[in-house]
Amino acid sequence: MGWVHLSNMRVLILIGLLFIIPSTIYAIEDTAVLPKGVRSMLWKQGYVGAVTEKYGTDATLYSLDGRLTKNFDAKQVLNLHPRAPELINALNNTLLKGYGLGDKIQLGQLQFSGEANLQYMAPVIAYGLTDKWTVAFVTSFAKIDADIEVQHTGVNNSKQIYDAISSKGKLNDEADATFKRLMNLDLRSEFYTYLENKNYKPLKTNPDWQFGDVQLVSKYKYFETPKWTLLNKVVVNLPTGPEDDPSDFLDLPIFHRSFVEVTQVQDYQYTKNLVFGSALTYIWNIADKIDRRVPVSASDYLPDASRQENVDRDIGDGLRWELNTRYNLNSNVSFASAYVGNYKVKDYYSGNRSYDYSILSKNTETYYHRYELQANYSAVQDYLNKKSPIPYSVSYKFSDLFSGKNIERQTVHELTLMVFF
Repeated sequence: MGWVHLSNMRVLILIGLLFIIPSTIYAIEDTAVLPKGVRSMLWKQGYVGAVTEKYGTDATLYSLDGRLTKNFDAKQVLNLHPRAPELINALNNTLLKGYGLGDKIQLGQLQFSGEANLQYMAPVIAYGLTDKWTVAFVTSFAKIDADIEVQHTGVNNSKQIYDAISSKGKLNDEADATFKRLMNLDLRSEFYTYLENKNYKPLKTNPDWQFGDVQLVSKYKYFETPKWTLLNKVVVNLPTGPEDDPSDFLDLPIFHRSFVEVTQVQDYQYTKNLVFGSALTYIWNIADKIDRRVPVSASDYLPDASRQENVDRDIGDGLRWELNTRYNLNSNVSFASAYVGNYKVKDYYSGNRSYDYSILSKNTETYYHRYELQANYSAVQDYLNKKSPIPYSVSYKFSDLFSGKNIERQTVHELTLMVFF
């Protein structure tokens, strides 16, 4: 018994038991815009953890071990060992017929454990076209680090069955040899060989940062009174990032998407230092085409390469809502907190072959609830008072996705630096 370290979570994604689509680049909504002619350079650096825990279809939080640990009985052995069908058929129908010993074989478990995290960076350039209208250009970079361990545990009862049958002289030479191979079967090795036979790419570490999608952002403040401020924000996501390779365990399946977000933002100035905010966002995911291996059935976690097809994909549209509170302690320090909810309808797939494309849509309807806490330091007023050489702000934000369905739990630490010029 030993340990095997998997280099990336995508091996688990392709098994169909884990799907990582982290919401990484976001901010607590407000109605702030840049003055006319002012530019800003913003840099976001973030770390997303706890993605090995997932909220299932019943909204219960499941650990990696609880979701992926598999006990291999006789039927599952058929998928891993080419000679196993002969032995199981012999045990069920020839040797001690009627006892169904083939279906009673247990080879133990493949136990999965470990950690994974997503790191991201996002440079943002913004410009105040007017005193009410700001536009921005956003790029992103991301990488996944994972250390997933697979251990062969549990009881292999094939030796007990072999001893019971061989003592009665019921095994011929071929069955005896096949049975002994089964007794010494290394599930981990067979698992990796099984992946290789299906033409999945080798498991290798990929430490490089990947360039993600580009976003164009527009913020327009169209109404303002001493108490109320209303703003409209539009985000257009362009599919400039890498496409998902269904045969590659190491690529990031979160880029190369086209969508438009339209957000209505409201701020209410309750006191001089206290603001209550809210926002409502509609996310329109634009249909596209993508390479997918279409499973034969819902239990076909690793489809053959022959099942790969460039299918039509329509990611379900979503609705996001936010309530936040922002408090200015003084001209330099401020704090914010927010609750964010999100709901997305299920995805739809179609193609030109007579496959059951609805399998790809399984468990793609999602929702989540998240809280965010943020602390900010701004030197803008100090700059205006000639106490700081440059106008800048720094913020730290923590968020936790504390409830959801069909989505990974995500804890996010994000640091943002903004400079004005």
